[in-house]
Amino acid sequence: MSGEYCSRVERKQASKRAKQKKAKKQKGTSLFKKLTVAVLLFMMIGMVGGIATFAYFIKDAPPFDEAKIKDPLSSTVYDMNGRKVAELGGYKRTYISYKDIPK
Repeated sequence: MSGEYCSRVERKQASKRAKQKKAKKQKGTSLFKKLTVAVLLFMMIGMVGGIATFAYFIKDAPPFDEAKIKDPLSSTVYDMNGRKVAELGGYKRTYISYKDIPK
């Protein structure tokens, strides 16, 4: 019997409570949607800003030159007679081209 209301006043109060519950749920949903849209908008602005910054810096960059990109080789020290005294560096390195690397 708790589901049935006897008087008109009880029915009206019950319908008001139901409407208030729905209104509270809708406000929470709209706040979630607003936050989601704000975060997505912020991310999009950040991405556009990052791409614009990258384009700004890359437009003045010198052209790519493969000859300038080489590993540092070991330094060779010679005496005054032209004889090799020492090789300085962490490892013994010799430069070979890409064509010389076996497959």
